[in-house]
Amino acid sequence: MKKSQFPFKSLLIITVVTFLLYLFWGNTFAYPLIIQLRAKKVLIFLLVGVSSSISTLAFQCIVNSRFLTPGILGMESFYRLIQTLLYFFGFRFIQTTLLPATQFLLVVAIMVLSFWALSRFSWQNISYDLHSVLLIGMVIGMLFSSISTFFQVLMDPNEYDRLQMKLFPTFQNVNTLVLILAILLVVPIIISLWNNRKTLEVLRMGTEQAVNLGIDTNKQIKKVLLQIVILSAVSAALVGPMMFLGFTTANLAYLLFRTYRMDVLFLATSLLGFIALLMGQFMVEQVFQFQTNASIIIEWFGGILFFVLLWKERKKA
Repeated sequence: MKKSQFPFKSLLIITVVTFLLYLFWGNTFAYPLIIQLRAKKVLIFLLVGVSSSISTLAFQCIVNSRFLTPGILGMESFYRLIQTLLYFFGFRFIQTTLLPATQFLLVVAIMVLSFWALSRFSWQNISYDLHSVLLIGMVIGMLFSSISTFFQVLMDPNEYDRLQMKLFPTFQNVNTLVLILAILLVVPIIISLWNNRKTLEVLRMGTEQAVNLGIDTNKQIKKVLLQIVILSAVSAALVGPMMFLGFTTANLAYLLFRTYRMDVLFLATSLLGFIALLMGQFMVEQVFQFQTNASIIIEWFGGILFFVLLWKERKKA
């Protein structure tokens, strides 16, 4: 890649300015409660932005592609299926008996255990190949989407409306205990991926090169995949699935800094994810007056970036 012309200090300054703009915009000094509510959202933005961005970046390292995201594993489709089945069969039971923290841990546990079972089956019974896992994950994701659609058609309209609100990413009304649990799950994995950044740089070079350099590729890929799935599951269970957030921030980090050094990319993509969520929510609150959702703005931008990158790759071919 060409040498970066974008100073890292500029990204830090943009982050601080965006943070202060969101937190103190308007007459917030007269209403400390507003600052308190916004501070809680800022923590959610940081957690989701870092989780989505770093998990996507790590995933792109092990599959050696800038266009793929953990969504290809079918986790988002599985989350939609879980929520659809829970609302279809047990909405009243969930609302009256299960606490938000219990629901959160239950969803995360189901998603992680399901992927663990899938990966063990794929690696032990089909072939010891990452691409087999990706292919099976993609097919199963399509199957989950079809089953979700089938049950949603049969649902009561009122419960269907509630389900749609659950499936749409939202940063409002996140339970404090759920947020603490999410932090406890995410932080150790982020630290582990950061400590493992040199290995990820080698894995990006390809499996054969990594083996020649003494990396136990099968062990490392399994470990990183499980960490990615946990990050994706926590992010989805906390605010809902976001398809293009990680893709957008990871590719913007590549474009701005033009490097494959994981320390730079990890920091850059995390800050970009945080900025994207802050700016998206700022526009929702101050420009659109809550008439839309931050995820729609981010997904719209990410979709355009995806097609632009595809067009650039086509021109190179």
